[in-house]
Amino acid sequence: MTDNLLNNDDANKSTKSSEVLDFAQALFHSAVEKPFNGVVQIVNKSTNAGLPELDVVGASRTDSLGTSAGNLAGTLIDYAILSKVAGLAMGNLGGSGLAGNALRAGIVGGVYAGVFTPSDSNSNSFLNDRVTNAGIGAATFASMAAASDGLGKVAGFAVPQFRSLTAYVALGAASGAAGGLAHAESSAILKDRSLVPSPSNLANDIGSYAAFGAAFGALGYAASKFGPENTTKDFIGTKTYNNGDTAPVKGQLTLDADGKPIQFSGELPPADPYAGGRLRFESISNPVADAKAAADVAKWNERIRQVYEDSLDRVTNGERKNH
Repeated sequence: MTDNLLNNDDANKSTKSSEVLDFAQALFHSAVEKPFNGVVQIVNKSTNAGLPELDVVGASRTDSLGTSAGNLAGTLIDYAILSKVAGLAMGNLGGSGLAGNALRAGIVGGVYAGVFTPSDSNSNSFLNDRVTNAGIGAATFASMAAASDGLGKVAGFAVPQFRSLTAYVALGAASGAAGGLAHAESSAILKDRSLVPSPSNLANDIGSYAAFGAAFGALGYAASKFGPENTTKDFIGTKTYNNGDTAPVKGQLTLDADGKPIQFSGELPPADPYAGGRLRFESISNPVADAKAAADVAKWNERIRQVYEDSLDRVTNGERKNH
């Protein structure tokens, strides 16, 4: 019996070691080899340069939990890096609302799938394969961003600074599931020439992208807790109502590490918020002497308007429920 226990212990250690190795191999292949080879394929097809593809560890041949986790982590790292770099290039392209967020995420997803994802060696047309993948990637990540933006206004998710780890993960998983649905549907249309994806592909895509979204949500939570600290600036502004009345606004605006407004707090206008329909933001001025702070406010004026009105909507919606 002692021998059996020792054998079982050795087997468990061997299994854990194998999972770790599978994870490391899949992580390196997914994060480094795949995007590198995706670009090399484009260069070789365009110039006949004959550059060698990177094959240090290769793709894992085992379908283990470690392999799945490694592939997920590698994709997460690549997408996070690409999003950051592309964000610097795109700026606030498309605006700060849902459409703009979806547009920018769609561009990042399209580039990731169309440029950094290697083509299938069995593909009949390299160009068609890359364009198709780019379209699917764009639809997938645009849908994820749109879902995240929409669900992010729901109670419990509305204020990022007060989200728990569970809330971040849940929001990411729900948004990822929406992306998985878009991936399955766009793949069916563009690759299978069908309007309806197969049940197995649908379930697999929703599950895979829900896991990706959950991991991305956990990464977002970590960034919010351990990343660069936010700053708070005092400001004054003016609120103009539909009926022409105006009211002063005083408060604080929280800016993230990039100077992007993410939360408003302060005194709400004393005028009746129900008179004249939806409140309209007119202008804002920053009395702080810091020139950079003033520049930040001017640069992100549209985002300030959205953050301010979202904050005000949460208050007025709560008041309506009490009426």
